Amino acid sequence: MRWMTRRSGGPPHRPDLMKPAPYPLLAAQALALDPTETVLTGDAVTDVAAAKAAAARSTGSANR
Repeated sequence: MRWMTRRSGGPPHRPDLMKPAPYPLLAAQALALDPTETVLTGDAVTDVAAAKAAAARSTGSANR
């Protein structure tokens, strides 16, 4: 985890804040992190959409 300084996720029991809502990346903004310097890792197309909505980068991982 040399490069990861923080991580963020949505609060439990809040489906309205799940991806593709950009909440996790916008939460990074509240921590004074520039969204363009963040990466969202996910396993679905909606993860890419969430990253784009927050002007961040994305990377994928296989879930199967």
